[in-house]
Order: sequence, then C-alpha cells, then structure tokens
Amino acid sequence: MTGEQRERGREAAGGGVGNGAVDLAHRQGRWIELAALDRRHYDPLWALVGSERVPWAWRGKPLGYESFLETLMSEALVQFPVIERSTGRCLGLIRADKANVYHQHAYVSLYMDPDFHKRGWPMEAMPLFVDYLFHKFNLHKVYGESSERSVDVGSLGGLATVEGVLKEHYFLNGEWVDMHIVSVTREHWFAEVRPTLSRFLWRLEPLEAVAG
Repeated sequence: MTGEQRERGREAAGGGVGNGAVDLAHRQGRWIELAALDRRHYDPLWALVGSERVPWAWRGKPLGYESFLETLMSEALVQFPVIERSTGRCLGLIRADKANVYHQHAYVSLYMDPDFHKRGWPMEAMPLFVDYLFHKFNLHKVYGESSERSVDVGSLGGLATVEGVLKEHYFLNGEWVDMHIVSVTREHWFAEVRPTLSRFLWRLEPLEAVAG
C-alpha cells in the first residue's frame, strides 16, 4: 500500500488516526490500552519479536534490529503497542497492514508472548483493535491468520468467521502447524460480535462509525 493510498484510506475514514476523546475511547479496555508507538517500546517489542516463540513473519524470515525498526515504521496502516494498564508493561504489538482501499479490507496481526494467550485478559487487545479499525477506517472486512493453537483468540472466541484452513502451513518450534484464516465484516461486527463481547470485555459508548 503506497503512502498516497494510505492517506486516501484515512481521508475516507473521516481524518484517520487522531488524538481526540473518541480515538482514546476505542483504545482503552478494562485491562489493556493500545498506546501510541514511541521509542520506549522499541526494545521490549524487539525482545518479543526476536524470540523463537513468536516468529516475526512480515518477510518470511527473522529480521535484524535495524530492519525491524525500518519495517515497523513503514508498512502498517496503523499499529499500537499493547500495554497492561495497571503496570504500564508492554505485552506485544497489534497492527493492520496489507490494506486495500478499493476492496476495503485489511490484514490484522497480533504479536504477543504465547504465555499471555492462556491468561485471557491480554487478548482484549484484539476486539479493541478491530473496533478501532471499523470506527476509524472505511473498511468492509478485516482478516488474519491464527495457528491451530490460537484460533480461539484469532476468531474472537468463535464469533468471527473461520474462512478456511491451510494445512501444515508454518514450521513453528520444530513442527508443522495448520493456519486458520479468520475474518469479520463490518456488518457482522456491529450486529453481533461487538454487542456480545462488550458485555464482559470492555465498555464503549455507542459512537457513530464510519459509513461502510
């Protein structure tokens, strides 16, 4: 996606990523905040993505530190460090890229230590981010990939759609694992997923979203 396309997408979304009250409301949950990226996050994020437990797959192979920073700064439509609100600890990174303005879809990825997957509450980052995307950008659908071990997270507890399975698609930690393609459309998000998740994950005011 070119810089011009990215700006067009932000204009279509009513101005893109801002710093107002509406923007902040869609980045804070009960346990998690999606923070603005700055230099203090570089080292903890590098420690995370450099770990063999969390493969960094943007280019199909591990990245060096300088390449990591270059990619971090240049390729995302929008991205946020995932911060634990009670401690300020950086738990991971969530981002949207591969955005297509004409077809109105974007790819979502969440990088977080697998230990946090088992605890539940850090996964609040995923619905927070999806909700943010649908409120700030003119997107019809967001999609991503989940391994068989984390498909419940990627599919938002089964509320999103699993569109297909790529068998033995990635070689992780010494074994081949299946990759599940999951997605959610704007209509499905606001009609079913958001009302269900907001009952127990986070509280958001019923703000007007970008028209699809």
